[in-house]
Amino acid sequence: MATYSYSHFIEIGRVEVELVISYGVEPGFAGDRIDPPYPASVEVQKVEVKLPKGGVEAAPEWLFDLIAADDGLCEDMLNDADDGAPDWDAIRDMRRDDAITFPHAAE
Repeated sequence: MATYSYSHFIEIGRVEVELVISYGVEPGFAGDRIDPPYPASVEVQKVEVKLPKGGVEAAPEWLFDLIAADDGLCEDMLNDADDGAPDWDAIRDMRRDDAITFPHAAE
């Protein structure tokens, strides 16, 4: 699994700080006759806080958990990675159309 980096800014008190998020992408699966499909997903591996006066610190556990659970942010990271992952919905529809048009091909 490739590791990607994503920058996100948050405000803590009156100070805006940058979070550097390291994450991996699970590309998902279109499904087949046996296994169901599942969408692509993000696995947050590390969150670091760039301090205003310089330096970097590991984010506290509560902030890591908050970032990892934020569906909107994870969607942004997934889009940012854009590693050329295939469109599983389109592939599934194409397979379904092929099976209807060419029934022997689905066997």
